[in-house]
Amino acid sequence: MTTATVADLRNHFRRVSSWIEDGETVQIVKCGRPFALLTALPQIAEGRVPPKPDIMAQLKAA
Repeated sequence: MTTATVADLRNHFRRVSSWIEDGETVQIVKCGRPFALLTALPQIAEGRVPPKPDIMAQLKAA
């Protein structure tokens, strides 16, 4: 498991997100204490990306 601080998450999100996309679980540390765990969704870890919502269709329907 990889560890990152809240500051790392804020300042280097692209690097942290690449770890998650590679299938790693990232433990977020805040003030030296574990705060959260970040993992990829199962479909993303398998290479399947969920479809994006059709915002224009939703706006037209509203």
